[in-house]
Amino acid sequence: MNLNLIRWRRWRRRERVSTPSTRCRRRDHRSVHASCLGGGDGVSATSRRRDAVDAAARECHSTQVDALRPHAQKLRVVLNKADQVTPQQLLRVYGALMWQLGRVVSTPEVVRVHLGSFWDRPLDSRRGSDTALLSRERDDLLDELRNLPKNAVLRRINELSRRARKLKVHCYLIHYLRKQMPQFFGKEEKQQKLLADLPRQFAKCANRYGLTRGDFPDVDEFREALLEIDDLSKFPKLDKSKVTEMDRMFATDIPQLLEKAMAARR
Repeated sequence: MNLNLIRWRRWRRRERVSTPSTRCRRRDHRSVHASCLGGGDGVSATSRRRDAVDAAARECHSTQVDALRPHAQKLRVVLNKADQVTPQQLLRVYGALMWQLGRVVSTPEVVRVHLGSFWDRPLDSRRGSDTALLSRERDDLLDELRNLPKNAVLRRINELSRRARKLKVHCYLIHYLRKQMPQFFGKEEKQQKLLADLPRQFAKCANRYGLTRGDFPDVDEFREALLEIDDLSKFPKLDKSKVTEMDRMFATDIPQLLEKAMAARR
């Protein structure tokens, strides 16, 4: 059974989703649709727009979900044609799907999976499918699409918080690596050892400063960026007062913004 992330054209005919961040020119809609559904590099096309959209659609097989890893927090999965198998087969497919997602998606919350049969024909109950359940799943998906404009502000606040956490981790990482460098001799050799042992340095930095491992950058990408730096010890010292200000933002400003956004939804 294929894993489908909703075909954009089909759902655009049924439900028109328009938010300030998803409005764009008609030509752009066509190019995004072609890229996401196989007419080009869909992953790169989605990556270029990931900060500008609230929802995107991409059809892929369950073995290709790892291509969507950078967008895990926005990922919603549609298990299509669920009425074409028996309940026992559906249970096995669902379990295998969740196992596959668990290998590639590292988010605190479980990825939301919608079951259904998304086409113009009525649900088929000949194989013992729970049509009432599939209907409720379809309604849940439609409600989520309808509520995209209402939830746009919340997503922006969450994105702000996520990027701020990553910035804090980046600052502490540079600070920690800088402190490991010798003051006078053997800098080049020490830097090479640090880069070769970067995963263990990540773990030590997280334990020392109480950072969440999920906010750390990709090891290979971070190492590649550091290879362009001749001397890590030349980085400026970490300004602890700015880190304190950032912690105050996490403790006070972000909750206040979320509270105002929730009040505006009512």
